[in-house]
Amino acid sequence: MTCRIFPAAVLFLACGPALAVPTAQPASATARPAPTARPVPIARPAPRVAPTAPMTFYVAKGVPDACGRGCDSWIAVEGQVDSGAAPRFRNFFQKVRGRNLPIYFSSPGGNLDQALAMGAMLREKPVTARVARTVVRECGFEAQDSDVCLKLKQSGRELHGELWTRGATCNSACSYLMLGATTREIAPDAVLAVHSPKVVVHFSGLATPTREMRAAATERGHERADRMVASYIVRMGVDIGLLSLTSTVKFEDIHALTREEIIRFGIDRRERVETPWIFENIGRSTVRKVVTRKDDGDKSYRLSQWRLFCVPTSSNSISSVRQPLRRLFQRS
Repeated sequence: MTCRIFPAAVLFLACGPALAVPTAQPASATARPAPTARPVPIARPAPRVAPTAPMTFYVAKGVPDACGRGCDSWIAVEGQVDSGAAPRFRNFFQKVRGRNLPIYFSSPGGNLDQALAMGAMLREKPVTARVARTVVRECGFEAQDSDVCLKLKQSGRELHGELWTRGATCNSACSYLMLGATTREIAPDAVLAVHSPKVVVHFSGLATPTREMRAAATERGHERADRMVASYIVRMGVDIGLLSLTSTVKFEDIHALTREEIIRFGIDRRERVETPWIFENIGRSTVRKVVTRKDDGDKSYRLSQWRLFCVPTSSNSISSVRQPLRRLFQRS
């Protein structure tokens, strides 16, 4: 009898009028009751999505300071953590580890065993990990997940691209993978989401297992997963409370970590996080900036966004959004 631990690849899409990011505002909870006195985490049903491609690794180059001051190149890690991801990552990482490049994750999750193995590889050499999507220019008008674009990303070539944190996700097993980095930075408009793992039990032999046998094997699988993850979390210097939280979120749901949780668990301890000014061409040319900071009054974390754009008339508009308040300034 063998047990395979496999958190499903799920995609979390937060909804809101301003940004698709987690907030500390009250909302209905669908997660199982937490075993501690802390509030039950906000969990939403994970929507069904089409299977994503196996995890891909490549080096991308952008404009000067694209990935920080003095940084124009990075490692992109994207796609589902498949059953063969760890060996491929080791081969790739050995070729580029001397370049001291930051790593950007964009993944719906996948195989837990492989994710923990990859996280341990990251810990072998100091590295900075962030959550962002890489938009490869060589793909042209092809979708980033199209067969044509995936072949480019799997070619081993150094590609050219841009980084987008808005709506970027690192979910499920990906969140554990990211813990392996010595420095972890979560942008205010990116999502790091967790849920409990799914245990897939396989029986060998001719006899058909009974319901009791399956239930016992599944329970042992969950116990093994908890021990494995607990040991990994402690080794990576993260608060064990993260495991307590994920155990309250059903496998069918997903919980996006709030800034308070990200800091409390020691994933990213920065109390003020902001994006650079980012240009977007979405119907009209716009530049925007997003900031998360601790409110001095009630000590909660507030998300603010600024958008600057030109309108067809002779007036200029500046839109400022601060949860839960929205203000609009206009000057002729």
